[in-house]
Amino acid sequence: MLQPAAGFSSSRRLLAIERPAPVPGKPAADPDTVPVDPDTEQVERLKRLQFESLTRHAARLPILIPLVAALVGFIAWDSAPRALIVCWVLALVVVLTVRWRYSTRALKRSDLDIDAALRTMVALSACNGLIQGGGIALFFPGLSL
Repeated sequence: MLQPAAGFSSSRRLLAIERPAPVPGKPAADPDTVPVDPDTEQVERLKRLQFESLTRHAARLPILIPLVAALVGFIAWDSAPRALIVCWVLALVVVLTVRWRYSTRALKRSDLDIDAALRTMVALSACNGLIQGGGIALFFPGLSL
């Protein structure tokens, strides 16, 4: 396990500070409650932060990636079928918009399954990468360099 950076405390120490001191004559923990594992809490918190970061990142991509794709399409405009270039740019816009909308809506849900949400984001990112790579494979063989 990684040690916390200088100036930061580990989650175990934070949880120990937040817990009230045991009262004499009273059991330390309710037997019906499940003890909380600090590592599990930290992993869940990190997954949530990762998903929030991906959501912020996904908000910018539907603007930036299509602009770059349009530049690539402009370069390949005379070398590849124009309908193919337009469909490629539109496919990128659709996948990136779906990824952005999914992440913002999922983040608002109180019953979010963070593992499933992260898998969905990875799948949508993979689709984006495949479409971008497909454009390279489709357009550049016809270019005269």
